[in-house]
Amino acid sequence: MMNVLKRVTFLLAFALLTSGLSSQTVQEAGEKYNEGAAFYQEKNYSEAVSSFEEALKMADKVGPEADGLKASIENQLINAYMRNGLDFYKEKDMDKAISELDKSTVLAAQTGNTEMESKTR
Repeated sequence: MMNVLKRVTFLLAFALLTSGLSSQTVQEAGEKYNEGAAFYQEKNYSEAVSSFEEALKMADKVGPEADGLKASIENQLINAYMRNGLDFYKEKDMDKAISELDKSTVLAAQTGNTEMESKTR
């Protein structure tokens, strides 16, 4: 009986610990998303891309619990790729411009965002 009680206590503690870690990771992904949004507002699209990419990786690790956040990150990342590509175009760095615009198009297609997909083609 004592072994059963120890196992139940261990499993309960483990479940609480892992659920706390997941919500912390969602929070961290949200903070990284907010960082990207701040960079985007400052028109620092390169840093926005980096922050949004990192936030997306974090949200992917969390799983379904972060699906709502993940959708927001993906939409902002599409925009950041596009704006970053346009900045590279203005700087006459065509290789980087094409690369960023392609990333925007691919992510828009993957997420079903046909409006942005058509804008970046």
